[in-house]
Amino acid sequence: MFDDFQPNYVTPTPEQVLMLLRDWHRQSCLIECGEEPLEELSMDTTVRQWRAEADMVGWRELG
Repeated sequence: MFDDFQPNYVTPTPEQVLMLLRDWHRQSCLIECGEEPLEELSMDTTVRQWRAEADMVGWRELG
């Protein structure tokens, strides 16, 4: 597949990962709610805060 080109794999920085998560979060809020997120994700945002903001609630086990 890469006979004539070797991809240059680079480990993303935490800032780059945060940028991607912010963009994903913003787009999902626009699609699901039709508006911008109430709070912007930051390095200080906890997973609990993110799940609450993105309305990622738990689910019940089947059976």
